[in-house]
Amino acid sequence: MDNGTIRYSASPFHAYRANYTPSITARIDCYCVTVYSDCTCHTTHADGGCDHPNVFTSCGCSGDGYSDPEPSPTTPATKSSWTGGSGGGTSYGNTGEGIYIALQKMFKPDYQFSALEKYTIINNYQYSKALIDFLNNEGFTPANKAFTLQMLYNIEDGQFTIVKQLNNSIQNFIYSQKSPVNVDLSAILNDLNLPENQKFNTVYKTLTESPEFKNLFLNIFQNSTRYNVKFQTGNIAGGANGDTKTNLLDPTNNIITIDANFIKNNSKLVVAKTILHECIHAFLNVKLCDGQLGNIPNINNEDFYNIVNKSYDGFNNDQAQHNFIYNYMIPTMEKVLAEIKDKLISPAESTFLQELVFHPESPTIDVKFNWNDFYKNLVLGGLQDCEFFKNEIATFIKDPQTGEIKSINVIDQVKLNYYNQYKTRIDGLSKN
Repeated sequence: MDNGTIRYSASPFHAYRANYTPSITARIDCYCVTVYSDCTCHTTHADGGCDHPNVFTSCGCSGDGYSDPEPSPTTPATKSSWTGGSGGGTSYGNTGEGIYIALQKMFKPDYQFSALEKYTIINNYQYSKALIDFLNNEGFTPANKAFTLQMLYNIEDGQFTIVKQLNNSIQNFIYSQKSPVNVDLSAILNDLNLPENQKFNTVYKTLTESPEFKNLFLNIFQNSTRYNVKFQTGNIAGGANGDTKTNLLDPTNNIITIDANFIKNNSKLVVAKTILHECIHAFLNVKLCDGQLGNIPNINNEDFYNIVNKSYDGFNNDQAQHNFIYNYMIPTMEKVLAEIKDKLISPAESTFLQELVFHPESPTIDVKFNWNDFYKNLVLGGLQDCEFFKNEIATFIKDPQTGEIKSINVIDQVKLNYYNQYKTRIDGLSKN
């Protein structure tokens, strides 16, 4: 600030309103910052000491969210430009000083910023603005405050070279708080111009709005141990929709790739199901490498290793985990999809589906559309090659000449009809 000094003044302030009645709850704390910097007089005069410094006073208010503050009555200065903070929380001045004052108010009396932290906040306006907007939007919770301080330390250490990196960290933290895993979506967020990344981000944000998604593994494992997942989009060889890779040397770190063409060519609800599916793969990989698993209360209190080795071939073949998902995870996946359906399927499309009639039992017997059947058959997509699907419903093969998928060894024709008829409607959902 050109070697200037900063003087703070504070006073209660009542916003002007017609028929205004003063009360404690209506009061706002307004803070004015006066900065004395470069001389307004000629430099030759300044050599001998400046009698006419450039004085600038900015004021900001916090409290009840009024957006038209005035300078402090004790400060003889004109009103300066001022904007409110995002999210209807604590308002702040549109300067580094204004943000510092607002943050100070948020953290008192629990925490007092050091001189270095104060300097960092004031002199990194765009970074500081991102932090206070985060707190205003997400709330002044202890976890959010602790995260804000951690990001402030990272700014001090020069770990961010552009504001977008901080914004990505904030978004990852927000998503992680509402997910069953600690997520890193930086690869997605860094290039939201790609249509597949835009769509993925929309779908994942919607998933985080499902309470059941955050508790994805509690029903089976009674365990909320978190692991790390980096999400990305890309091209997956072999035609798979998604792929999960786990670092066996550090199994808490996983990379989930969702195929870009799959995202673009399928509905948001189908993409959401696939993300769920891959999250479960990552979780099972981590659990298999965890030597302290113990028993699983909701599977007859059996040891996880015993279950996997006895019934699922130690997860040593391609479909072993799918068998586990088929037997234990389908109800939870159905519940997540039910919680987000209205946000990913338009009202018009929902109405269209609800008016459908199926004929799984006989061409002459009408069966009305049912959302529970819809979710179940949606989740079964991706599990159709596992042994339990084959043993209970049918086996699918691909005709090498035509590429057509055909069913053989049909075990339950009615279940197969349900699957095929609902799949037709699921595949026909809007791709937008």
